[in-house]
Amino acid sequence: MFVLLPEVLVWCIGLWTDDDAALVLLAATCRRLRQVVAADQKLWRVRFQRRFPLHDDYELRWFRMHFQVRRIASGHLRHSLQLPGLPAERLPRWFDWFDAFCHRLATQFRWRRADYAAYLPAPVKAGQPPGTRLQSIGGLHDFRKRSVVVSQRVIDPSQRPKWQTERPRWHGINRRRYDVDDVQMSANYLLVTLSPKGKRIVDKMLCVWHLDALSKPPHCVSSNFCGRVAVFDGWLLLKNQLPAPMAPLHNVRLYDLARRHFCPGGLECLVGDTHIQRLGPSRIDLLHTKVETSGDHARIVWRQWDFPTMDTAAIRCLSHSSIDMPGGLPQYFSTRRVDDHRALLARNSTGLSMRRIHRDLCTLAMLTADATEYGEASASMGITWKITVLFENLRCIVAQNIICLQTQHFIVLLRLSTGVRLTDIPIISLGKWFSPKTSRLFTILQRPFIFPGFIYDFFDKERLRVVDLMQVERRWHAHNTRMQISALLKYSPNAALVAHDETLMILDFSRY
Repeated sequence: MFVLLPEVLVWCIGLWTDDDAALVLLAATCRRLRQVVAADQKLWRVRFQRRFPLHDDYELRWFRMHFQVRRIASGHLRHSLQLPGLPAERLPRWFDWFDAFCHRLATQFRWRRADYAAYLPAPVKAGQPPGTRLQSIGGLHDFRKRSVVVSQRVIDPSQRPKWQTERPRWHGINRRRYDVDDVQMSANYLLVTLSPKGKRIVDKMLCVWHLDALSKPPHCVSSNFCGRVAVFDGWLLLKNQLPAPMAPLHNVRLYDLARRHFCPGGLECLVGDTHIQRLGPSRIDLLHTKVETSGDHARIVWRQWDFPTMDTAAIRCLSHSSIDMPGGLPQYFSTRRVDDHRALLARNSTGLSMRRIHRDLCTLAMLTADATEYGEASASMGITWKITVLFENLRCIVAQNIICLQTQHFIVLLRLSTGVRLTDIPIISLGKWFSPKTSRLFTILQRPFIFPGFIYDFFDKERLRVVDLMQVERRWHAHNTRMQISALLKYSPNAALVAHDETLMILDFSRY
């Protein structure tokens, strides 16, 4: 029946209807209707960005991988996505937005139904692995004794991509003299922080590998680092603590991983929280937050710095604002980037131990900046909303406009734009919410729900069990037996890295 529909009628249906699933079903009936439905690429670009906005880091990561697959399959190897905020209008004409929309919906459906293909990644014995890397999932196996990176590569465009495990090469570094403090990954780089055995405060070593060259020796950024480091896309944010007579100071510097050099200048500021807020073609915005206590009140002061990446520009402060918090709150706050123009101000509780007994009331505040261009002289930032809530961990889902807060007994869902409380989900019934038959939680979040401190049994498809990791550890210490369960280590928008019976496995939810 659909084959006999006039093309003009099908074009009008695709232009005016908002039922995307019906259009996808209509296009699947025959090849001619598929061409008619997918003809208006501008319309499908708008629909894709409306449902899967690219300012969400999770959606951008999936889009990069899909673009790589289509680029290799079509033979257009000269096109690549370099900037995280590349406008969709600059994409090549051969890119099919309707195809991307269908694949993204299919990936969501497979996550919801636990429809995956399990693979044992083949180890790379020596040398540079062949093919083009699509994505990498980093995992530290055996309690950080062995660094493992699982990558998906296209070796033959006519075949499916293959999963391989690689271990970074420690040529020139005596691993027996160092302990692994931290491991971070971005889309293209692996950062490992080492400290001498018995000395975890000073003389830290920062080793960086490109994920396409793990077989080569690491690049040592610094060998006497003391402070914190964070990797964001192709940049390192280093906060080196300096000795001061009155109060400790931090020297904030930026390091370009692609060109392997520090950006000119640096910031010397009091102890506070600093993160990269926005990346531009020649400038980077840093958001620095500190706490000032006065009597029974705490004042949160933030400054937004415009940090140049070129030698000709100078560092300037875009905005300087402050807010007063009620008394009785702790002084340890941190800011977390939501997107280019928003950040969450909250207590730094995500880095604390899950075993702590005291859980204090914390204040969440949404900081929103004006959508200014990089050439303007100033920018303003203010508070959109502020609430007081009890939580241990939080996750921001920008695409669905939701904040997930983990408390001791509940998962609390908040509206990201307004801070309104949506619903409370008991953790004891979380497995039912994640069941493939009901999928109530997945229907709300439209992505995997993963928090630290929980492990997920992906091999029970009737009910994906959620087990508290603390209960597993207590049972193991009491009976000296481990549960036979698949512990989730890392995940990407279309795959999950699990450890099943001390073996690394990949659960692939894509069909490339």
